[in-house]
Amino acid sequence: PKQYGEAKAKNDIMVSTFVALKLQLLSKHFVANCCSRFHEVMMDLFKNGCGAAPSPSIHCMQELEDEQFQLCCDHTGTPKCRKQLFVYRKYLEEHGNVHF
Repeated sequence: PKQYGEAKAKNDIMVSTFVALKLQLLSKHFVANCCSRFHEVMMDLFKNGCGAAPSPSIHCMQELEDEQFQLCCDHTGTPKCRKQLFVYRKYLEEHGNVHF
């Protein structure tokens, strides 16, 4: 934010980023959005022993058994995800490029 000044904002952003990273690495269970590049990096850190747990439990939300909690990526090929992608593209055609 401008009210803090550029240098303070940069420092706050870095501290916030490292605190979030540290807190996430302390967990034993990691539920990730595997479409996210950030979560891919986090999974690599966990798998390579950077987390506090000796054998962390890692789950992708795209692969959860309960469809209610599954996330869809552009490359997810399940019928539910193909339908969601079709509805989303149709909405964009009708309403233009909308940013949520």
